[in-house]
Amino acid sequence: MHNLHEADVVIVGAGYTGLSAALTLARGLSRRRDYALRIALGASRAAIAGEVLAEVAVLTGAGAMVGFALTYALLGAFTRIIPLEFTWTWLEPPVMNARVFLYAGLAVLAAIVVSGAFPAWRASRASPSEPLKDNAGTTTGRARNEFRVLVIGEMAIAMVLLMMASLMSLSARNIMTYDFGFDTQRLLRALVVLRAADRTAAGTGVRAQRNNILALLRSAPGISAAALEDYGGASREQIISDRTATGEPALPRSRYVRGGDGFFGALGVRIIEGRDFNAADERGVGAVILSQRAAKILFPRGGAVGHSITSGSVDKPGPWVPVVGVAADIMPSVVPDPEALDPLVYVAIQDSTRTYWNFLVRTSRRDVTLPLALQRTLRDAVPGRSVVDVSWYTEGMDQQIRINAFFAKLFGSLGFAALLLAATGLFSVLSYVVGRRMREFAVRTALGATPRNVLLVVMKSAFELALGGTAIGALLSFWASAGVSTLLFGIKNTDPVSLVTAELVLLAVAMAAAVVPALRATRADPVEVLRAI
Repeated sequence: MHNLHEADVVIVGAGYTGLSAALTLARGLSRRRDYALRIALGASRAAIAGEVLAEVAVLTGAGAMVGFALTYALLGAFTRIIPLEFTWTWLEPPVMNARVFLYAGLAVLAAIVVSGAFPAWRASRASPSEPLKDNAGTTTGRARNEFRVLVIGEMAIAMVLLMMASLMSLSARNIMTYDFGFDTQRLLRALVVLRAADRTAAGTGVRAQRNNILALLRSAPGISAAALEDYGGASREQIISDRTATGEPALPRSRYVRGGDGFFGALGVRIIEGRDFNAADERGVGAVILSQRAAKILFPRGGAVGHSITSGSVDKPGPWVPVVGVAADIMPSVVPDPEALDPLVYVAIQDSTRTYWNFLVRTSRRDVTLPLALQRTLRDAVPGRSVVDVSWYTEGMDQQIRINAFFAKLFGSLGFAALLLAATGLFSVLSYVVGRRMREFAVRTALGATPRNVLLVVMKSAFELALGGTAIGALLSFWASAGVSTLLFGIKNTDPVSLVTAELVLLAVAMAAAVVPALRATRADPVEVLRAI
């Protein structure tokens, strides 16, 4: 992911100030008759080109000043929506400084040169004879492909930004509605890291201290259950059952979950067959509880409880561990593709010399004050230099929601700006085209065309432009959205819902922008228009 510097934000805003210069293209081309007359009267072509460039510079400069003012006003709002996690990692708070003004100034100069060069060149090349004959004896003006390219490009950019905003919004919604398979709203995680010096100062054994902390958690106000939680190390060996030798399949595994006494009660997962872990499982050969998916693979004929499993192979099996229960299938962590998660194998935690522990804590109610209160209780119960952290089970998911929501707001804001620019460009171009074709509409009306027929002609032109913009924008959006695919959850960057949503919004806004020019065309009076010629 690229860093989002302050200059990038302002350059994006300053780049859109080129709209005023782009609209000058339509105005300059519509004044070719005036330029031709001035050239015929002795005006130099360089003076005509300089005048057009000066107009573009004034309009673009005015737009740049407005852009700077809006950027400065919106900078505080933008800073407030940045998730706190970004300020800890890679995102620096955007600020207005000399470098920003330099980059934005260069962007404005580029907008003046790019947007003003073509209309200035066209104006200076005007022939005294051609514009004077332009449209004479015809009822339609010549199509201006420059205008179509301008509008289609603006709509393609708006399409890309709208689809990115839609993808981020849907991703945040998917995370918010993620189904773990158990109640996570009343579940806490408590981490305690006991330093070696603190353990010696306490004067008790590791297991005794761990059990004291566990007892303290279970007796704390608002707590209904607590248990140890851990994850096993990576293992490339497969898991086999005592029935594998008779033809039952094996289960490829790389990691496994470890739980202590009352683990599933604290987790809130139903035991379908057998029992939960107890204190006796921490000694001896231990115990194993399988998820439903794991049990169906290792024991497809049922009856997993009472049998044993091990990691290794049929020829070289490891220690055999009895299966004491089968638990309902859950998703213990947030994964984009639930089907990609391996079947779960839970192993009872054995006695160890570890001085850091993870505890699952089930609360009796959802109380935002519980994590802080429980953290203070644990800090009072452990030596001073010990690390204690208590957080909600879904805190990592909440962070992802905030990140997705931030990008949804960011792309949504840029998409709204691009959509407004595209609508303004379409409105300007259609207004120009309708003005050039008023004679045509007057003749159509004189020959019996109804206002509805004239309205449909203009709306059809607008729909074609919008459709072309969405088509190009759809292709560009698939390429652009690949850059944020790592932030998407439960959705692909080629999601058809996001694509259709962005297209419908863009088409609706385009049709709304075309209403006023279309209504103007329906008011063409054959007598007045023909009299003005």
